[in-house]
This record gives sequence, structure tokens and C-alpha cells, in this order.
Amino acid sequence: MSNPLRIVEIVGDSCAGDWMDTILSGLRNRGHEMAVVLPGEGPLAVRTRDMGIPVQIHPMPKRFRNLREIADYSRNLSSRLSALRADVAHMHLFPGSLWGRVAAWRARVPVRATQWPGPLPLEFPISRRLDYATAWMDTALIGGCEWVKQYYGSRLLTRRKAFCVHYPVDVSRFDPKLDGSPIRDEFGIPRDALVISLIAYMSPPFPARCGRHVPRLSGVGIKGHEILLQSAPLVLKERPDARFLIVGDELTPAEQGSYRETLKRMAKEFGLGDRVIFSGFRRDVANILAATDIPVVPSLSENLGGAVEPLLMEKPVVASRVGGLPDVVKDGETGFLVPARDPVALAAAILRLAAVPVETRREWGRRGRARTLELCGPEQCVAALEAIFQSQLSSNKRQA
Repeated sequence: MSNPLRIVEIVGDSCAGDWMDTILSGLRNRGHEMAVVLPGEGPLAVRTRDMGIPVQIHPMPKRFRNLREIADYSRNLSSRLSALRADVAHMHLFPGSLWGRVAAWRARVPVRATQWPGPLPLEFPISRRLDYATAWMDTALIGGCEWVKQYYGSRLLTRRKAFCVHYPVDVSRFDPKLDGSPIRDEFGIPRDALVISLIAYMSPPFPARCGRHVPRLSGVGIKGHEILLQSAPLVLKERPDARFLIVGDELTPAEQGSYRETLKRMAKEFGLGDRVIFSGFRRDVANILAATDIPVVPSLSENLGGAVEPLLMEKPVVASRVGGLPDVVKDGETGFLVPARDPVALAAAILRLAAVPVETRREWGRRGRARTLELCGPEQCVAALEAIFQSQLSSNKRQA
């Protein structure tokens, strides 16, 4: 049994997903005392309090140039961390992770670990420089994928602090034996049609100035909806029975409608008609995947993204070769990887996977589920985090 720790989770988004619940409950079940710091009220605060874990609300600075606001936040959070006598400050999601890092360093928390869910903040010059200028304050830099670990491992000041721990997934929600025929019936999709699905929130394109820094991200939503729509006519030319099921919506009510309508107009301009189905937001993701033949993840930047869920459903995936997607999508073993922003390559990979014998696809799916469980199983992820924290704390005591 490891020594109990006082762990404070500092999260930069009050709407963070179920992975945070798994980390909190997993570490608490291992005997550690947990607390959470959030920038505001939201679903995560509600879920955390329901678990009986204390929540502190510290409104987060919204602009990098507001130095007074940043200083006040850092001072207040530092005081709180000192009052909690935290052994570990575990930070998530930019820019909350950045401000939390500064506060934890000021409070002299023994273990200060930033965990990155994906490469996106490290791809933009400003956020990348801010991160590197403050990374020395951390005792551990934990990538949510191998891309991030390699990023830090290739830099002189951070190479000895680089680790990789994938974010946990609630695997109990995904049963490969589910029957997908009710979903096909709901949307009027023939039982023998080839169903290609993209399950992701709809993120509008970044402003044009972002594209100047990272051209791959310009003019297209980060989840690659446009890329799939551009590939659809090429797929339909070879497989006229194909149906494209696009699941998800914009993140906030204020956004909903405009980008979705843009995508619908694009589908109409391409003459896709009833071959493309926009389902909107759905909670029954496992059922959608049960009805899917080929899940696609054409993202421009990503951690493991939407590849985890289909692999847990034993469905081989076609994904972009970006970020953490190659951690789980192995070319010719659990699916196919294609260059980002390449609809021709995406269409070719979809058709190639469709031509793979059914039994071979099933074997790839089983292999993909095993790979995903190995990397993202809750027990493994929580145990890996705990091992890093304990090792760092022991090292800190030896050096004291």
C-alpha cells in the first residue's frame, strides 16, 4: 500500500469530461485525499461534490496580457494550496494548467505535474513559448499521448521530466456485442449498406491568424468534418451504397446552428443528398458504433480523440496521422492512418478498409480493443499516475 497523499486537481475547464471523475475516484479509492480547483461552476463541480470531494472555485484569468489578474489568481490559489498542505498539484487543460503551475510553484508544493490531453496548445507559438518558459516549475510533465512525451523529451530543460500516461476511459459503456440494427432502422439505413461514422463535437475553423502559425489548422474545423464531406463523393463513386453518419453538435448553445448549417450546405453542394445523415448530439454512442462499419477520425490535431470508443467496440478506425492517434490506430493492424487534410487519402483508406475481409476486420477490432484497454484502462492509468507522484515525492524528500 502506498503512502496516502494530499492531491489537488487543478482543472482549466468546468465542463471537463468523465476522465476527471475516473482519476478522482481512482486515486481516492487508493487512499489519497482529493480536492479540486475549477475556474467556475459547471457539470464537473456538480459531479465532484456528488462524490463527496471538496471543490474550490477560482475564476481563471481570461487574457494573457492582464498581468494583475494573473498575479491575483496565482497568489490566491497559492495560498489555498498552502492551506491544504498539498503533496501533489496535478494540472489539466490549458491555460488553467499554466496558471496552476505558477501557483503550485509559489506554494512550494512538492510534486507539480501538468498533464496534457493533447498537442494543440504546444502547436501554437504563443502558448508553446509560455509553456516552455514556465515548464521548469513542474517536477513532472505528463503527456496524454506519446507525441507530447516526445515533445518534452526532445528539449534540454524538460527531457528528464517527460512521462506518458493516457487519460482513462470508462470501458464499461462499450460492449462489442451490441446490436446496431435499431440505429440503422431509426435512420432508414439499409442493413447491408456501408456505414461510415464521424462522432465528434462540431468545432468551427480557427481564425485566419491561427492558420498563419499552423497552416494545417486553417479554414477547416479541427475535427475534420469538411475533410470527410470532401471525401464522400470519392467513396460513393466506388460504393454507392455507403452512408455517412455524422454525430455531434457544437459545444455550447450560443454556437449551435451556424457551423452545423455550413456543413449541411457543403453536403448539399457536393450532391450527397440522403447519403449524409446529421444526427445531432447523441448519448448512445456505443449503439451508433454498433451500427457502424468504418469509424473515421479525420482530425487536424488530436490526442486519442474519437478513436478510443470505436476500438473499444472492436471497430477498426481510419484516422489522421496526428497527435496521439497513432498510439492506438496501428496501420494495417487496428485500422489505417492517413495524412491530415487529405480527402483523397481518406477516401482511399475507407475503401481499402471496406475491402478487407470481414473476419480480418474483426481480428483488427479485437486487437484494437486490447490495445486501448492496455493504454486507457482506468486501473492502469490511475496506477501510473500514482507511481509518478510517489516516485517524485520520494525523490523530493531525498534531495531535501
